[in-house]
Amino acid sequence: MILTSVRRGLAVCLFLLLVPLAAGAAEEGFVQQFEQGTVDWCDGVVRAEGTAIAPASAVSLPRARALALRAAVTEARGRLLHTVRSVQVTPGITAGDMLDAGGALSEFVRGQVQNSRIDRQDFLADGSARVVVSIALRDGLLGQFLAPALPFKVAASPVSGRSVPASEVAEPQILQDGEFSGVVIDARGTGALPALMPVVVLSGGETVYGVRQAVRRYALERGLAVYVTDGQAAAVAAVAGSAPLTLRAAAVQESAPSVIVLDDPEAQLLYSPAAVKSLAACRVVVLLDAVF
Repeated sequence: MILTSVRRGLAVCLFLLLVPLAAGAAEEGFVQQFEQGTVDWCDGVVRAEGTAIAPASAVSLPRARALALRAAVTEARGRLLHTVRSVQVTPGITAGDMLDAGGALSEFVRGQVQNSRIDRQDFLADGSARVVVSIALRDGLLGQFLAPALPFKVAASPVSGRSVPASEVAEPQILQDGEFSGVVIDARGTGALPALMPVVVLSGGETVYGVRQAVRRYALERGLAVYVTDGQAAAVAAVAGSAPLTLRAAAVQESAPSVIVLDDPEAQLLYSPAAVKSLAACRVVVLLDAVF
């Protein structure tokens, strides 16, 4: 198939262009900066930092350090919760919007933040303590936002007219001619921003990727999409494989930058059985600008 061969060639070219940059770059993916923390949209981790100094009344250095550390952890976890609240869940809805409703979701998230991992702790020359805490967005936390009631299912193949069962959604060990190992969407220059539940549409408005095209267990394991920047070749390959279908995004919806619009004739290849399997398995990478 000529279109497939051309698109594979473009994917290989993109991969090769990224490799030299990756040699000297940290594989941390697209890191979104918020007021009180960061979200790494490649490894799915939210991080925040806290700093505190012990009260002057501390009777000893060990006691002063312990008090400073406790206060720094409290501050860091407060900032972590603030950052989690800023995460875009769906177009137009943040985690904070969902948490404000209260209930089991709010209690679960607060519990996860309260028990977040301490990645680093330092004592500074002025006697203050500085800590970095983190929480994973995927698995447990993501599973709470992606409620069981959400309509996760695999889109029917236009060729066979049937849905693809989860048991059939597996990464092929050997790709046959015309098959793709994943999907890469180059959204640089569009102003696209990440979301836990992104949406990809055609210029006519038809949704080609979202929760309805994904298998829930893969969404929890990988996230619906991994977001990277230039120089993240290893991250691209880890998710989308060595022979991805590569498409160029035309724009984003003005009111919802996590909705990516495709205006590429070859976007119709997303309806092929091979691409349907890749989408179902959440082998989707979105390439974003490093600074927005």
